[in-house]
Amino acid sequence: MKKLIVRVYQRGNARKYKSCRLDTTTHENLQKLSELWDMSILQIIEKLTNEALAKVANDDQKSSKETRF
Repeated sequence: MKKLIVRVYQRGNARKYKSCRLDTTTHENLQKLSELWDMSILQIIEKLTNEALAKVANDDQKSSKETRF
């Protein structure tokens, strides 16, 4: 079973990244979602990727607030 992993790299540093594992990782699950949501698999991947990016951005905002003096 292959996982779909979205990695968001910090600008200018290819080694530091945040990773978000998505629940719907198998091709079979993506096909089921495609039928359920009436969307293409690529549209679903784009939607889930955007959600993962938003989550990472939100986490970054929280951590930056916590480290302010």
